[in-house]
Amino acid sequence: MDTETTQIDYLMLLNNIDKEGCLDLNSFLKNENRPQAGTKRKRLAGHSFDQIPVIKYDYLPSDNILQSLYSPLCVLHLSPSIQNDFSTGFSWKSLQSIFATLKSDVDSWCVETGETENSPMEFLQPNITNIEGYCSFMLQNDKSIWESALPKLPMQQLGNWSHSPCLWFFFGRNNNSRSNSKALKGRAEHTDSVSHDGTWHFQLSGTKRWFLRATQELKDTLERHGMVVDANKKIEVNCNQGDILIVNTRLWWHQTEIPRQEYPSVSYARDFYFDSNSICEATPMSNVDGLYATNDVDEGTIIFREDEMPDCALHRSSDPNCDVVLLDDETHAIISARKISTGEFFCIAESDDESGESNDGGEVDEDEDE
Repeated sequence: MDTETTQIDYLMLLNNIDKEGCLDLNSFLKNENRPQAGTKRKRLAGHSFDQIPVIKYDYLPSDNILQSLYSPLCVLHLSPSIQNDFSTGFSWKSLQSIFATLKSDVDSWCVETGETENSPMEFLQPNITNIEGYCSFMLQNDKSIWESALPKLPMQQLGNWSHSPCLWFFFGRNNNSRSNSKALKGRAEHTDSVSHDGTWHFQLSGTKRWFLRATQELKDTLERHGMVVDANKKIEVNCNQGDILIVNTRLWWHQTEIPRQEYPSVSYARDFYFDSNSICEATPMSNVDGLYATNDVDEGTIIFREDEMPDCALHRSSDPNCDVVLLDDETHAIISARKISTGEFFCIAESDDESGESNDGGEVDEDEDE
């Protein structure tokens, strides 16, 4: 089957989804009437990109098929049509014991949303009930724990891509019987300031609902390919246990929510690059809040004045995109030192105290969250 993968691409899938927005990948690949190499397939000029097809599969697609289907411009939602055997002994209940062993990465714990007053160890314990909250942490600096945990995961890597040495865990609880909330929303809609080519999310347990919306950059690019994209419309994607979502979170505005459910909604994610050399150039990831551009910003634009600065520290960088200046009225402001692209985090120069610290010095940290 791999010898024919050059005949398959994402646009062909959009032409073959059923009324429910699904496509059986295995049947599609076996279909002798599907377009063959050298044939003229249906042009997609005017095609409306208004849904993410659910690609049903019996077994994970081969590396070649995945690489022919995915590009940073699109989103892949893979869903097992049969219950695959991911019996590695790892489940969402394993996360408490992993977190208990963290040292350097323990500070990556982040309350994405909710007002849980529970400690990480309390929030992650398997038997807790009547609680709601959405938290995350990452494995990156604790190398021995990373090397021990990775082989136990149901899926360690996807495609023949180069993966970054960072593993994200997202843990949501929404089983509080005293709450009237129907769904627990994650962070507000945002993009991530990242340099990789995509991220895959594996839904380990429960369900999670994604809302995706094209950035202006993505809209312009897709329209050059003849596709009609409504940058104001949110596309809903529901991920259930065993589902895989592959998305470039720099090009897609995104927000997630956790529906009411008995068990936790838990997923983990890994970033990947088409070019293995890009990993060496990538900056370390962080799991802290930051301020980013929601639109392209021209050089010399006043971003914040002294009296309207948000309650959030700016990132520090040896290559800042912002300057702190004194205005004519003797107040300070943050202005753009160069053109800043949508989704890029604002950062200012390192202070003398920080320039020698390994945690804050060097290049700006990249944030990724849901």
